[in-house]
Amino acid sequence: MSESAKKNYAQLERTIRRNQSIVEDDLVIAAISGGADSTALLDLMVSLRDKCVSFQLFAVHFDHKLRPESSVEAQLVQGLCDKFGVKLFIGSGNVADEARQQHRSEHDFARELRYK
Repeated sequence: MSESAKKNYAQLERTIRRNQSIVEDDLVIAAISGGADSTALLDLMVSLRDKCVSFQLFAVHFDHKLRPESSVEAQLVQGLCDKFGVKLFIGSGNVADEARQQHRSEHDFARELRYK
């Protein structure tokens, strides 16, 4: 972990403890796309769970099926969650087809599906 990442982690841990943003046995759900930002988020949440406060951590991933490699990304997210001991829930939907049928933008329809 880089020095700046260590500082950010320490600051976040202090803030969580001070504000009691996450307390023991809370349920925390992290939405993981498989990109760099959400992967870093998952790593951070696992560190917080293991070193700061004991809470239940789950992950969710939604495969929009917009790109051919999307199912591979879902598998990578599954592998990452397995490595960290985090239960993963995966949803999927053919956003392009559904959006076209409903005369809606893919972007708006994808957002709606993620939150169902």
